[in-house]
Amino acid sequence: ISQSNAMVWPHISRTSALGHQASPRTEAAVGDLLTHSPGLTCGEVRRRLYYTRKPEDLEHCISGLTKAGLAK
Repeated sequence: ISQSNAMVWPHISRTSALGHQASPRTEAAVGDLLTHSPGLTCGEVRRRLYYTRKPEDLEHCISGLTKAGLAK
């Protein structure tokens, strides 16, 4: 991630939510996320967001990113 978690988190959250919804805006959200953090993958999100209080919250986020089409 080329920026701090605080700067990229809103983009991660939005993209994950749209991925879960299978929204037509998902592809644009992934593009926006990658503009803010080029090369970001689900594995990198998992590595950087290890501190989430509930492991299931992280898994839910990763699941949405995967559905959105972010690389594993």
